[in-house]
Amino acid sequence: MCDLNAGLRALISVSSTKAVHDALLAIMKDDYAFLKSHFSVQSVKTQAKAQPVEAAEPTPAAPEDEETATGLPKIRPDMKIRIVKKAQPEPQPEPQPEPQPEPQAEPQPPPQPLATVYDSKDLKKWQKEQEQKKHAELLAAGKKPEDLLTADNLRKWIVDEKRTYAYVAREYIGLPEAQVSVAAKKHGIKSTITKKRAIPSSTKPRS
Repeated sequence: MCDLNAGLRALISVSSTKAVHDALLAIMKDDYAFLKSHFSVQSVKTQAKAQPVEAAEPTPAAPEDEETATGLPKIRPDMKIRIVKKAQPEPQPEPQPEPQPEPQAEPQPPPQPLATVYDSKDLKKWQKEQEQKKHAELLAAGKKPEDLLTADNLRKWIVDEKRTYAYVAREYIGLPEAQVSVAAKKHGIKSTITKKRAIPSSTKPRS
């Protein structure tokens, strides 16, 4: 081992490390090529003796014969292949629904004639009956009609809803119309509607 190192050192001193390295690689390359070719030949001979002789493969058909047998042209490297897409059928327009005839407006019935006009005596009687009816309903519900005569309630009914004193008396309070009027004036609330009762219908008059 010492002699090998000494010999390498002597070679390196004479030439250079690179030169010695390149020379070793060249020698190894030549040895590898020889050994590879030698053992490859020996391996082929061994396999040939061990394996049976295979039947000869059929000779591939000549280009002309292949094209004739398949009926298709042989594809060559220099050939250009063009792919033709089938034209897609144009979508058919969807059928539009037929316009439906607009429903005809039903004929309006002729206006009904005005109800029978009552005289003032009948109106007063009917007003008093409605007030008493409302008064009884409130008492049955546990409410005191006088407690409903507040400024907020009177302003809501008379100013906001534009009701008459008579309407408030028979529909909300169940007290006489005069009492409703006095309570409204006490709170500075005045009706904007002319103080008169509207013509009553056959069932119920309206203010």
